[in-house]
Amino acid sequence: MNTIIYSIDLGTSQPRLLVAEVDDSQTFGFKVLHSEEKKTSRGVKRGQIVAVDEASRVINDLIMGANKKLGKKYESKDRYKKVYCININGFQFYTEYKDSQIDVSNKTRIDENDIKRLTDQIRAEVGVRAEQITISVDPTDYSVDGMPKTNNVIGVNGQRLTGTCFVVMATKNNIAPYNNLIPMVKFDQFCTTASAKAKVLIPPTAKNRTITLVDIGYGTINIAIVKNGNTRFESMIPIGADLITSDIENELEVSHKEAEALKQEIQSLLSLSTTDVDITFSEDRVVTINTKLLKLIISARVEELVAYIESILSKSGMTNSIDLIALTGGGANTYGMLDCVKKRFEGKTVNILNQTSYDNIDNEHLIKYSACYGMTIQYVRNNPVIEPEISFADNEQIPFVEPDTSNNNTTKQTEPQKEEKAKRKGFDLSNFLGKLQDKVLGAEEPSIDGDLK
Repeated sequence: MNTIIYSIDLGTSQPRLLVAEVDDSQTFGFKVLHSEEKKTSRGVKRGQIVAVDEASRVINDLIMGANKKLGKKYESKDRYKKVYCININGFQFYTEYKDSQIDVSNKTRIDENDIKRLTDQIRAEVGVRAEQITISVDPTDYSVDGMPKTNNVIGVNGQRLTGTCFVVMATKNNIAPYNNLIPMVKFDQFCTTASAKAKVLIPPTAKNRTITLVDIGYGTINIAIVKNGNTRFESMIPIGADLITSDIENELEVSHKEAEALKQEIQSLLSLSTTDVDITFSEDRVVTINTKLLKLIISARVEELVAYIESILSKSGMTNSIDLIALTGGGANTYGMLDCVKKRFEGKTVNILNQTSYDNIDNEHLIKYSACYGMTIQYVRNNPVIEPEISFADNEQIPFVEPDTSNNNTTKQTEPQKEEKAKRKGFDLSNFLGKLQDKVLGAEEPSIDGDLK
């Protein structure tokens, strides 16, 4: 029986769904069958479900839409087993380190099976606690027969294996709202957003490196510190890039949609030779905006967001050992964000993660659905038939690259064009507003399929 995995990224931004079939011949151990996103998210705020009915309708539409696209072939219960995964955020999870020991198998040489037995034992020991669910178990270091700790013991001879794992847990009360979303759907796996993205965006070939993934979303900032391919620290900040949009809206007295457009087009506005610019939002609405004030509004909030990130990383106790800080998410490209993080973490390598180097994988699709990919990868690894071998284009370097400013929404202009535009002292955002699709800005999509019965 084949396994079909439905992985749902239910965030404050656009909700997304990835449907995959387990296939050990593929790069990640599965084959993507379908992917879909909604323009707006409903029922979720700051990573928390605040309206069960609305969130239920969003998930219902994604699942029903996917089933229609896949067709009746995958409806056979005899041939296909369906499992459902979803991400959790907010204060719904907590973490701890857990130690355990096992006797090495008869071969006395430690192999992958021993590591799995150790993690399974820790999962079982934690799982006996009442009203608690184990989300993930990631090994951090090992010791063989009382020897000093190390991060790799595969192939070592020994009798007794001791290991420490980073465990993410949640209470059953915090998980209950998710399993009450859709009557016919019980989620088989939960995964935190940062951990899910780290599993796919940070390659396991980054050996002996400590990498921090900072996912700056619209309503939350998710942070994961990964070393040797395993999570060592994880946290969530219940604020995001939407605060910048709200600041612009309040200070400049424009609509939320207009404020979002100004935030995304600030680079173009600052390139003009004049500071007071007439912005055309529609045929009958033209507003004069001071670009220096707009820059100040954005910079002030960016400073605050980065200060929160610095505070969380300080609490991890791992700041000094971090080799790379990788920014991802829609808020990572906010004006001044990259420079501000570099200034706060002087001496650290800081990049915006907008490129990966997995073979035969669409880069844009992978980054867009990274949380869904990560959840699917975690399920495959937790329920393996054959552990998939992941190939990379370059096994020595991590493919994090600086953002390509030439590929932004801003179109490069010649000097005569800039002078002509400055003379007009105007800026037309009407076309941009028409195309802008943001979770809270786009038109709400009606449910086509109705509720699941």
